[in-house]
Amino acid sequence: MRLPILQTERTTLRVPERKDVPKICKYYLQNRQFLAPYEPVRSEKFYTKKYWNDRVKQSRDEFYADIACRFFIYAKTDNEPIIGAINFTMIERGPSDSCRLGYGLSREYEGKGYMSEALQAGIHFVFETLNIHRIDACYMPKNVRSGRLLERLGFEVIGLARDYLFIDGQWEDHLLTCLLNPKWHGAT
Repeated sequence: MRLPILQTERTTLRVPERKDVPKICKYYLQNRQFLAPYEPVRSEKFYTKKYWNDRVKQSRDEFYADIACRFFIYAKTDNEPIIGAINFTMIERGPSDSCRLGYGLSREYEGKGYMSEALQAGIHFVFETLNIHRIDACYMPKNVRSGRLLERLGFEVIGLARDYLFIDGQWEDHLLTCLLNPKWHGAT
């Protein structure tokens, strides 16, 4: 399968290429403080071109191995800046036929419908092309905006996980949600 390029009205989603590394670094550096309360503590190397050159190759390898699909979101504006990321990881085939969703968006684009638009395209790809049966997503209860987004997309809350992820230097509870593929057509 070729690497996917997904188009929406205002965004393009694609697995990154080496030429994207400067834009990736810029996105994470510009949003470092904004994203920190929702992500693991990042080492300084996370923000370097060397790290992202290796990570881009790993992302492509993971896609071809059918274990992850990591998209960056590019705005359809001048110079197509990276405005966010959507990751479908931990793809598991067999009885589970599921994956885990994670996402983040630039502060500048928050509250304007970009993430909803991009996630709809990503979910459609994962359900229709990859034929995944279930997408799991989690969010911290204090992240009300993320909870509302998942609810609008049809995710159902299925439980609370205590001390689920180590985020911004501390263990955080998370609400667990899932979305089932109504068109799943059997194991591939």
